[in-house]
Amino acid sequence: MVWLMADNVTAMMQNVDNNVSTETTAAMPTTLVIPTKELIPENIVWISGVIIGIIGSLVNSVVLLVLVLARREYGSNVNTFIINQSAMDLLSCVCLITTFVEVALEGRMFL
Repeated sequence: MVWLMADNVTAMMQNVDNNVSTETTAAMPTTLVIPTKELIPENIVWISGVIIGIIGSLVNSVVLLVLVLARREYGSNVNTFIINQSAMDLLSCVCLITTFVEVALEGRMFL
């Protein structure tokens, strides 16, 4: 199947090369641009992203705190894995919040 497609492409390229003359002009290819309509307004996307980030940060920080405090008593490899996963998820939620805030401020930092 792949070789058949490669042979067809090669044949088409050879036909293009054979039909080209230095005295003719080729028509420029055009692309069809379909206007897109926003399905969800931008402010709804921004608000939901910030809310998801805040809730995720709060929940993951609670899970991380409980597992770190209970590690001495119930320490196991599974708890270590859950601690690592929760820490990564907490970091991603914090990055989500900072990204949405940065986009909302349009690159303006107030220092």
